[in-house]
Amino acid sequence: MLRSMLRSMARARRARRVSRHTSTVCIRVQRGAVIERWPLERYVTGVLAAEAPVGAPPAMLEALAVVCRSFALRAVVIRRSRRYDVVDSRLDQMFVPPELADANVVAAVATTTGAYLLDGGQRRSTMALRAMFHTSCGGATDSPDAVWGHGAERIVAMCPGCSARSVRWDHVVEPASVRAFLGAPAGKDFSLDVVERTPVGRARTLRLTSGGEVRELRGEDVRRALGYDHVLSTWFEARPEPNGAVRLDGRGIGHGVGLCVAGAVVLARDGAASQRILERYFPDSARSTGT
Repeated sequence: MLRSMLRSMARARRARRVSRHTSTVCIRVQRGAVIERWPLERYVTGVLAAEAPVGAPPAMLEALAVVCRSFALRAVVIRRSRRYDVVDSRLDQMFVPPELADANVVAAVATTTGAYLLDGGQRRSTMALRAMFHTSCGGATDSPDAVWGHGAERIVAMCPGCSARSVRWDHVVEPASVRAFLGAPAGKDFSLDVVERTPVGRARTLRLTSGGEVRELRGEDVRRALGYDHVLSTWFEARPEPNGAVRLDGRGIGHGVGLCVAGAVVLARDGAASQRILERYFPDSARSTGT
């Protein structure tokens, strides 16, 4: 208990320091076996260069810059490693050298310099929100708690623009692949069923039956095991095939938490400013201007 209290006090001190001096924060980025140190704004520029769609409207880029900055600042405060803050991967944020950014990205980062989202769950907090984004929600975003079982419970946003242009995909899971990808013995009794959904409709929990074993798995864990490039989201229906395989018919790309990039592009093209976009996807979070 004492250790937990001391850890919380240390995080609070780091949060205050970060909030007062965002201009001096450096982000430690693990890229392969190398740890690189980047000033915060240069790091955000590199993330947008890697993650933002080509030709995105300025308001969408500005909103994404605030989200990426928030994620990075939260990682500095709540450290998971003594060596690095974030990893250059889709599990955190993709990153390329900021020199590769185009003029629109550079302008969006400059316009929002120092701005980040405050954690609405922390009373009178200066703590940055662990804000996230994804490619396409498919029509509605979900809360972190619904998708991963931890984090905020209420951050859900309808996304009509994304719904009208929802990406559709499918993937076939063969019985023989369950040992390699899901760690269960192969068997003729193979089935994969959604037994619990999030409030929006994503697969929160699945029941895997194979080789006489029955397991319950979280939807995002199944997606990671089968491959993010194959199972593009957890918003899917699981349908048995005549040959014993299971077909996943899905919509959207990504985990569905936080800012929907496709939806934000539509909002920006319809005239929404960056602040309005942020309010749509993070209704409980105030925006700090930073320093």
